[in-house]
Amino acid sequence: RGWGRLHKYIRGGNKEGEKMPYTAPLVTQTRQPQDSPFKEITVSMPLPRDMWNNPPTPTDPDVVIDLVPSTVVYVKKFQGPSARVGFVAEREASKFFSELQQNKEPSHGTGDYFYIAQYDRSSDPKMYNEIWVFAINERTFRWLEYNDLIGAGQGFPKCLQHDDRLRSWEKMPQADIPVSALGRRQCSQTFCEAPKKCPKFSVKEVKEVDDVTVQRKEYKDLKAFGVVPYTCNYDTAAHATAGELIQHMNKTGVPLAHVAMTMTVAIEKREDLDGKDGCGKFYKVYFGMAGGSGDATNDYKLSEESDLFSIPKTVGTLHGGNAAGGSIFYTKCFGGNTFYEPTVVTATSKTLMDQVKDAKKCVLRDHVSVVEYHSQSRLFDRFNEIHIDADQDCSDQEDRPPFTFHLPLSKAYGRSEEKPVFGDRCTDYECPNMSIAMRFENNLRLMRHPPAKWICTNSTSPSCTYDQAWEKALQPILSYINGKNEDNVRMDMTRPLYGQGYTGEAGHECVKQFTLCMLVPKDHEENPPKPVDDHIGIRSGDKESFWFQSVFTGEPTAEVLHKSITDMTDQLDDLKPFGVEYSIDGTELWIGGYDDPDEDDGLYEVIVVSQQHIYWKGEGKEEEDGGEEEEEEEAQDDDWVDL
Repeated sequence: RGWGRLHKYIRGGNKEGEKMPYTAPLVTQTRQPQDSPFKEITVSMPLPRDMWNNPPTPTDPDVVIDLVPSTVVYVKKFQGPSARVGFVAEREASKFFSELQQNKEPSHGTGDYFYIAQYDRSSDPKMYNEIWVFAINERTFRWLEYNDLIGAGQGFPKCLQHDDRLRSWEKMPQADIPVSALGRRQCSQTFCEAPKKCPKFSVKEVKEVDDVTVQRKEYKDLKAFGVVPYTCNYDTAAHATAGELIQHMNKTGVPLAHVAMTMTVAIEKREDLDGKDGCGKFYKVYFGMAGGSGDATNDYKLSEESDLFSIPKTVGTLHGGNAAGGSIFYTKCFGGNTFYEPTVVTATSKTLMDQVKDAKKCVLRDHVSVVEYHSQSRLFDRFNEIHIDADQDCSDQEDRPPFTFHLPLSKAYGRSEEKPVFGDRCTDYECPNMSIAMRFENNLRLMRHPPAKWICTNSTSPSCTYDQAWEKALQPILSYINGKNEDNVRMDMTRPLYGQGYTGEAGHECVKQFTLCMLVPKDHEENPPKPVDDHIGIRSGDKESFWFQSVFTGEPTAEVLHKSITDMTDQLDDLKPFGVEYSIDGTELWIGGYDDPDEDDGLYEVIVVSQQHIYWKGEGKEEEDGGEEEEEEEAQDDDWVDL
């Protein structure tokens, strides 16, 4: 029946009456039924390339247009005539899943979707078909990248772990996405099946709206656990929360397979609470399933575990301090993959908001929820919804700014080059024993640094490039570690070398003072040899500290350094509603170099030290009341810049 519907569409069964050539392969999406009596079957074929931007509109509501993102699949060929589904295909798929598990290839496992691809619809018994099993797409890749798992090859098919082709992904430009064609004319009734724990709900027709895809839903037993991501951007919200959500499931002993839906709530900022600067939108991301009591104020839980930052006031007051406001929503269904189609998300949201407004329904107009029901391994006929909270008695309308239908996207969303990785730099050299306290997007992280000792030197002669300043300051350090010290001890160089005093700012390219510091190797940390050169000093950080870190690659020219610093501080400014505080007015800003400055693809990090958490003192000086100020004055007298 599925092929019959496609055949009619291709031969002119569309509003435009346009006939199209047949394309290959014909792909059948299915899965082995588990606890459900239903067997999902979707038959698909690619549209001709010249029709992507403006596909003919189906007249059959069961025929839908989908945008399938770039995807890597495992492929196994098998022989047989036109076996779209049935014993042969299921047997081959079962064997293929077992082979993948035996070879420890990352996959969603037995019971997940698989695909039967046919390149010839003849009845030749020697014809070859293919079984496809989902491996990875950009959304799963970005989650791995966000959590710094790319370098280890985790989540990658083994054959691609050292293949650079997965470092960049091609997406259809948002302006070219045929938004209207990706809409739905009817909503599926079988979008949530076992083993998911699907919440119960009742549906009422919204009679004032002439659109069957718009419904009023009241959930009876929905419960959800959510996280507020530290981001301004829609695409990062999922990456930044998935890890914590999965950890919560593991801690509570609830199988991940029970999750029925992922809900991303996009919230318009209240400027009277969080100011005009920084993020324009905030987010909450929930895992939802059945098992609730029916009281949303108790069934929704929001994580507030971080002691480093805070939840914006807008989010905290959204539902009077509760994690959710109610269990009744106006909804509109749509297809596609919400990560790749934010223009479809915003267009569907705006349509629904306008429809309920025209119908004179009261809603909470300052936020919308994007609800997904399918995993990334389902490629075709995905089911999503927009939810807008109903305000039943119209009593909760004050101080809610209207939602602006634009979803900000991170720089990583459109980035084609790979994210900088440390590789074996900290294998060949000893590096600081830092740990990641918090991840943000665009290579920004908050690092936790233990107490440490540093070898530092000052260069006081003018330098007009970073590598010039670096070379001058490096020479005393090289002499020191090569034995020019009281104990004549030689030691290995550590990385990175942290430089301060050169930022590449226009008009300040030439600097008179530049400080360079190197971590004292662990073998000499307890008792580093005393310097004999007045240009060398040993500095101690006697407390755990927190550093904002942003990594980049390239040659540290004035333009590159200034852009990297500006990008980082702009991002930190955006995060101020989350309680992020920083300063680069004094001794907080450093450039860490893992490679020599003359290397074209060297690895560098911009470091902003949080002075709220750190105190640096000179080695061997006694600590007394007012000692910090005295030491600072002495350092300034000696033209010394403290780390």
